[in-house]
Amino acid sequence: MEAVKGPTGLRQLLIGLGAYIQGTEVVTFGDAFEEYKTLQSKNSALLIPLISSAPLAIRGADRIDFVNGQVSNVVKELNIGGVNQSLLLDHRGHVQAEMSVLKHETDIFIAVENPGGVLVELGFNNHIVFDQVTVHNLQSKMCTFSLQGKGATIILEGMGALPNQGYSYEGCIDGIEVLIYERARTASRGFDVHCKISDCEALLSGKFMEHVSLGGVDAIQIARVEAGIPSVATEARNGALPQEIDLTKAVSFNKGCYLGQEIMARVDARARVNRGLAGVILEKPPCSGEYRVENQGRSVGWLGHVVEHPIIGLIGLAVLRHDFPSGSEGNVGDSRVRRVEIPFEISTRQKRF
Repeated sequence: MEAVKGPTGLRQLLIGLGAYIQGTEVVTFGDAFEEYKTLQSKNSALLIPLISSAPLAIRGADRIDFVNGQVSNVVKELNIGGVNQSLLLDHRGHVQAEMSVLKHETDIFIAVENPGGVLVELGFNNHIVFDQVTVHNLQSKMCTFSLQGKGATIILEGMGALPNQGYSYEGCIDGIEVLIYERARTASRGFDVHCKISDCEALLSGKFMEHVSLGGVDAIQIARVEAGIPSVATEARNGALPQEIDLTKAVSFNKGCYLGQEIMARVDARARVNRGLAGVILEKPPCSGEYRVENQGRSVGWLGHVVEHPIIGLIGLAVLRHDFPSGSEGNVGDSRVRRVEIPFEISTRQKRF
């Protein structure tokens, strides 16, 4: 078996396995609704290639202090092998990117969610002054998958590769070196899996796949929206505070200085923001480029990601004012929308337009 070489080789491998790739995402391996059903089975899981994820390694004597001063969550207090979710904020406290941060003995490993990789890498490099730090992009060598679904925990446990909560597993599956840590993208417990690109074909043809099906991001997006889990890529739009899109778990309000920290302290002292993450049911898909949610001509927030759910129809996440309560109706362009609670009630009784 000839080893897969680089991102281009990985794309060719996935296409050969049935992947439909659009831009920088593996959208599906055939039918997104069928892949969504796999997520609901207690004995199976979906393995999604995240070919646009940006793995970085931060090395050098000052790496811990440096990264701790760049991202929103605590890095210094992580134990070796410890991992958490973090954000890159700007000077206004607006979320720019989300990432997983893992402390190794000799480096800090960071997996940046699409499309924030370039921004994080550039930002880190621009902030190096006298720091003994180097930033290494691993996209040409490492690939990222996400294992999601009700059966994900059981499958990893059966292979002896289940990480302890808050920590990573670094070992072998089918003789292939992998890095695994918890990263829920649906209502069920989920994990991100990294390996060398050269090992991808072996991983995708080994025992690991006996209870795992390949899937695309469309299925995960349906389950993510259903569960009310935010994504910076779609819910932050042109600028949102972590508190507005339910990402405060990725923020430390106690550690020292980092970009956006002063704004976080002010918001925390006020104990409230005017907007928050919500669900919406839509009458029809909005026209391209329309995302402003209005009520009688007044802007009440913005629309995030929209999906066609196989049971309850057209739904989405939105960031809406708290004085536009659940049950209220508005519009995005010529499409009517109604605010609902998240997570969505998955029932044929759910009221549609």
